[in-house]
Amino acid sequence: MPINLARNVADQILATGRVRRVMLGVILSDVTAELAERLDLPVEQGAVVMEVASGSPAHKAGIRGADILTAIDGDEVKTGGDVRRVLRPHKPGDTVSVTLRRRSESGPVTVRVVLAEATGD
Repeated sequence: MPINLARNVADQILATGRVRRVMLGVILSDVTAELAERLDLPVEQGAVVMEVASGSPAHKAGIRGADILTAIDGDEVKTGGDVRRVLRPHKPGDTVSVTLRRRSESGPVTVRVVLAEATGD
């Protein structure tokens, strides 16, 4: 476990007695060359949205299945792990700028997402 994550978790527990995590409301897969070719994706790196939960922050912001997340708040996203890393310091209610690629668009698309609190495990 990275020390920054451990410190963040410890600080939250000491301050509030619990850990609050944020969520976009998507299921992601890393974009590989094989996946890009199979799904005819416009890029070969990023995190492709496999599913968007109805009513989730991503859904409300207009993120769709097959969109490829390439940056969040200007931080490059190459994998689903990068998405988690970039979102980790945020709190529920924070707004982030998500840059993505979409097959129907010739260039990048940017949407603003208001993060929600993750529930469950």
